[in-house]
Amino acid sequence: MNEFEKILSVENVGRSFKTKAGNFIALENINLDFFEEEFVAIVGPSGCGKSTLLKIINGMLKPSTGKTSFRGKALGGINLECSMVYQNFGLLPWLSVLENIELGLLSRELSNAQAQKKAAHYIDKVGLDGHEEAYPRELSGGMKQRVGFARALAIEPEILLMDEPFSSLDPLTAINLREEILDIWEDPNLRITTVIMITHQIEEAVEMADRVIVMDGSPGHVVKEVKIPLERPRNRKSKEFDHYVGEIFELIT
Repeated sequence: MNEFEKILSVENVGRSFKTKAGNFIALENINLDFFEEEFVAIVGPSGCGKSTLLKIINGMLKPSTGKTSFRGKALGGINLECSMVYQNFGLLPWLSVLENIELGLLSRELSNAQAQKKAAHYIDKVGLDGHEEAYPRELSGGMKQRVGFARALAIEPEILLMDEPFSSLDPLTAINLREEILDIWEDPNLRITTVIMITHQIEEAVEMADRVIVMDGSPGHVVKEVKIPLERPRNRKSKEFDHYVGEIFELIT
């Protein structure tokens, strides 16, 4: 039994889409619980419904069957206690770094001055101080993703959702950002309590997560949940690390 309070649950969730070929079942009978102070990774082959599940958790998609609940209350739309970091950055090219981050804050009825102050704080938090007026075309991939993280953090959610956030980055940048995100998640001064991340990289999942949810497709379903009880920072060269990577690899293949 988890010692922390349950923050979000997915109960008997299924999702289907109408296509020209008929009804496509993307997810079927998904049952998951997520807890405070937990970092969860979701892995599985392409097309098994990982991103669809993340959108349902966020409230961007409604399940065809079942329900999702946040702190015991059923979700009826977008969960404002979640924020999302995307694989392809999702920045508006005609807005500066500061304006991209302010955008989500202004939609939450903050004044311009309040939004600017909070955006500046999180720009500094992710190491982009001095780049407030830069535009996305002027930034490297790593810097663009830092903007994405700052934008997600600035609304101060309880749950941070990440859809393959490091897959578009060079290896060194990805290593640095993974370490920084873990530091941010563990910062007691920030409101984020739970992180849910989709990744295709098994090693990345084992390095970062307390628990790895393994999915498979046709239709998308949960194969197994693997707990990773290793202390951080984790040694990728250790036998214990290799053990969990091997176990998850076998489940996927």
